[in-house]
Amino acid sequence: MDKPIIIRVRQANNTYAATHKGQRATATAGPHAAARRVAEKIYGESSFVLSDAGIDNSDNTKGAQHCFRVELKEGEA
Repeated sequence: MDKPIIIRVRQANNTYAATHKGQRATATAGPHAAARRVAEKIYGESSFVLSDAGIDNSDNTKGAQHCFRVELKEGEA
């Protein structure tokens, strides 16, 4: 299994913007939806598991309000 990635999400003007290493996506439905769109750009549809990764002070200084952990499903690498 590949190393999990962290997608950071911030909110501005009723829109959630998610980023990971240059990949970006936005959604108005919520932070989970924005993070899922970035994960789909990286891994393709439904080949990953998206879970809440919490947040710490270092994330907050970068403007992140939500963080999600993304891992490939077993056997998808």
